[in-house]
Amino acid sequence: MQVDTKQALGARTSLIPFLCVAWQHEFLHDRYATSSLQFVSGYDFTTHGARSWCDAARIEMGLNLLLLDGRSIDGKFTGVFSDTSRGIAGTGGFPRAV
Repeated sequence: MQVDTKQALGARTSLIPFLCVAWQHEFLHDRYATSSLQFVSGYDFTTHGARSWCDAARIEMGLNLLLLDGRSIDGKFTGVFSDTSRGIAGTGGFPRAV
């Protein structure tokens, strides 16, 4: 589900906040890969990676501030939350329209 809007802050400035909430399901949460060496036959091996969560809530929220003359400031927070672990990230930028 996503909710966003645009608010005028003046004649040529606007603020665009947004919120996105989702449910994330991982169908293959066991991480492994089976390989073999081509120059030596019969030596197959399997590597196991970190197990991921099965079900998690994913939340993204942020805002864009559009300034006059094409400049803007944006920021975003992303979080994935489950009963066993969580992941959190944030980004920001100052893009300029050409």
